[in-house]
Amino acid sequence: MSFRSTPLPAPARRPALRRGLFAVLAALLLGPACRADERLEAARHAAAVDPLSGVAALAGLRREALAQDDAALRAQVDELECRLQADLDGRVSLRVAQDGLAALGEHPPAALRPHWQRLRVCHAGALIQSGEVEQGRALLQALVIETDPGSVPWAMARLERGVDRTRLGSYNDAQTDLLAACGVLERDGHWRDRDLCRTHLANHFRRLGDVDESLRLSAPLREAARAAGEDYDASVYGYAVASAMVKLRRWPEALTIAADCARFSERAGDPLGRAYALGLVARAHLGLGQAQEALQAAELALALMDAQADEREHNFNGLLRASALLALGRVPEALGALERLQPAVERRGELEALMEHRALRAQALARLDRWREAYESLRAARETDAQLTHQRVSEQSARLGMQFNRERDAEALATLRTLHEQGQRLRQTQLLALGLALLLLAGVGVLVVRKVRQARQLRLLADTDELTGLPNRRALLALAAQADRSAAGAGLPLALLVVDIDHFKRVNDVHGHAAGDGVLRHVAQSLSAALREGDRLGRLGGEEFVAVLPGAGLAEATAVAERMRAAVAAAPAPVGPLTVACTVSVGVATAPAGGALEVLLGRADAALYQAKADGRDRVAVAAAA
Repeated sequence: MSFRSTPLPAPARRPALRRGLFAVLAALLLGPACRADERLEAARHAAAVDPLSGVAALAGLRREALAQDDAALRAQVDELECRLQADLDGRVSLRVAQDGLAALGEHPPAALRPHWQRLRVCHAGALIQSGEVEQGRALLQALVIETDPGSVPWAMARLERGVDRTRLGSYNDAQTDLLAACGVLERDGHWRDRDLCRTHLANHFRRLGDVDESLRLSAPLREAARAAGEDYDASVYGYAVASAMVKLRRWPEALTIAADCARFSERAGDPLGRAYALGLVARAHLGLGQAQEALQAAELALALMDAQADEREHNFNGLLRASALLALGRVPEALGALERLQPAVERRGELEALMEHRALRAQALARLDRWREAYESLRAARETDAQLTHQRVSEQSARLGMQFNRERDAEALATLRTLHEQGQRLRQTQLLALGLALLLLAGVGVLVVRKVRQARQLRLLADTDELTGLPNRRALLALAAQADRSAAGAGLPLALLVVDIDHFKRVNDVHGHAAGDGVLRHVAQSLSAALREGDRLGRLGGEEFVAVLPGAGLAEATAVAERMRAAVAAAPAPVGPLTVACTVSVGVATAPAGGALEVLLGRADAALYQAKADGRDRVAVAAAA
């Protein structure tokens, strides 16, 4: 599902519309002489110029597919229209996906399965967009499991799930999904799928607070679409640019871009797109202190978009309207609007919307002298803000080891400082609204809690290997000691597995250290997936890992080790355009809990050396103590 964005000015649009219509007419007139993929590309281009032209082109292709009984063409047309209609009318998008899946049946032939899987991904996104959130998320989860890892349908499912997770504020999981999807699509996907993935990744970084990275990804996409005369795609890719202006509080620029977007959508006959754009207009007016203009824009956006078309955006526009009403002093109206929004906001569970709703409700209640209720709402808003901050800090820590070779430590500190300043501004506004002694006491309490949480977060960062996200040596040894004590108390054994990547120096020498880092991350993920519930994996240093298996006897520990070895051998590491095959050797040692951990670790290490001496890519078991 794509995002809304900024259009081109009106004078640049007319020639592009003519080019889109010409492409459609050429594809239809040439008929069978023009290959199906070329006609599909012509329809994609028409949609990229103007959505209504794209809908017309796809309708013609669907009629042709039905006439020729071409199920593959019909499935591709249905998926394209499902994604296009997601920007026009979410209910139509859902209906197109359902009709297409019904035509394919529950068990299509093998040749049709990739098209069927892609259409199911779009169907899942349409379900989430239309408010059937749990059903859509369950379908996405099933698709990620069912589809072949590394395939394009698998990447599209990971992309859709990453979009949903970043909207929920689950930033670590979202970034894992988005990076995996973009890696596959960069290598094997259609270039429009690749650009769509980059757009969603840009939107993810914008939500995370990394506006520079968001602009770095989205601005070239917008310029390329404009150069190709694809006005509508230029507006889609430009939404991240306009939203970044809002994040940067560059209100006049944000207002200009968003107003252009609203005019483009109105000319294109796209009420849903106009509603998205008017939401940005309302937010920019609020930033400029123009509450009456913000109210008008928010109310028009709500009139153009009902909750069924896009419940998430409908909720945010409702919050903008309530904020404008508060700014105008129409407090009872604002509170009533917030009460009506509350069930939908809480059902979706998106942290940004929850925090904004609770903060606005606290302000409204305070201005009506309903102090106790205001305090409870403020407390809930702060708890939600703390969740968002924790997720963003965790995501920032993970990204330090994975993204774009930037000045990682300095950027991490800058992001933490920005998040802290945002929290300070939120607290100041709410403290002023809630009054004297009560809020002063609450503010002191919140500040103490915030500092304690920050200290915990810093301790977590200190115990985490920034490259793989696993516990580092210090944290791993502490985990092993704790597992040993627990197992001893229960009368159970303890096993340690020492894992080493075979010939890792050769990877660095041949492919470079960046590829080596990619291999380390990939192996860490493969090893983690092979563990039992309750087992822990950490990076001891270099290319060496240790797994702690509480309660595991020798047979069970050996089985886990063999599963880890096989998982790494079966899945070469995708590193940019490369695929690097690698293997691991594993040493296994087990003993009754309560003994000397150093001795057990030394036995496992000796077994590892035996595995390497026996030829590598194998498991060796330590001799009995």
